[in-house]
Amino acid sequence: MFASISCRGRQVIDGFTEVSLVFMQRSYSSLSKSEKLELKSSLLNSDIVRDYERAHRQAWLSNNAEFLGSFIDSHGYLAFQACMAISVSHRKKVSRVFEKITDIVLSDTAVFLTLTFTDEVLASTSAETRRRYVSRFLKASSAVYVANVDYGDQTEREHYHACVCGRVNRSLWKYGFVFAEKVRCRSGDCKAVSKYVAKLSLHAIKDSCRNTRLIYSRG
Repeated sequence: MFASISCRGRQVIDGFTEVSLVFMQRSYSSLSKSEKLELKSSLLNSDIVRDYERAHRQAWLSNNAEFLGSFIDSHGYLAFQACMAISVSHRKKVSRVFEKITDIVLSDTAVFLTLTFTDEVLASTSAETRRRYVSRFLKASSAVYVANVDYGDQTEREHYHACVCGRVNRSLWKYGFVFAEKVRCRSGDCKAVSKYVAKLSLHAIKDSCRNTRLIYSRG
């Protein structure tokens, strides 16, 4: 687990287990894919990403890069590079979500789904296996869809939210319950469309789902 971030010859420990200073002095681009994922996961589980976003916003609003310099002084250049990569990835994800969901809602056949898992499935399968279950179900149910994992605010119980085109055969979902809500708005009703796009997109871009990959149809 990544822990200490090299910072101008010293180490800043921020709630992680310690790793070698030599390793942390490497540039972000030199890390392997698995190392980048581990680093980003560690940062997302801390307050460092929020610190970066706050510094970035302040620098942009004031046109003063000193805020980003202060972030680097506190957390190190590697953390800065990783946080920047996380931020760029998140913006791309938000853009894809809004575009995809807007297209689905405007089709006038949109359905909002919540897919849950039984206790047995959660206990006996991995998160990646459950993701494959969701992906297969959506492919069998609709030609156009977008979905993402979510976690209960109180229980942190894993489930998925999806937006699809057309009717869904709920009997195909063998791993828990399916809750379906027809998205009711006319294509000419901009207010209703905006409301649904905002509601459905929120589930895919909330902070608890930041380090996850979307499930969506191609094309």
